[in-house]
Amino acid sequence: MNIDGRTIDVQDVLIEVRELLSSTCGKEVNVEIQVKTIADAKRITAFASMSGCKGEIENRGDHYSVQVSGIPCCS
Repeated sequence: MNIDGRTIDVQDVLIEVRELLSSTCGKEVNVEIQVKTIADAKRITAFASMSGCKGEIENRGDHYSVQVSGIPCCS
């Protein structure tokens, strides 16, 4: 699954990620998220970590890609 967050506010991207992780609670998730800045990528990685997943950032030149994977915690 992919989420292209390059044209929307990072807050909206975080809401999409939260909804995705909630809907896959207890199941393996693997999603790529594209964002404009390294700061946005770090926010998504931190959120993924707090949710029990792993986030890896890759610089793609004109944007950053965050690969979120793992099994989200249920809360």
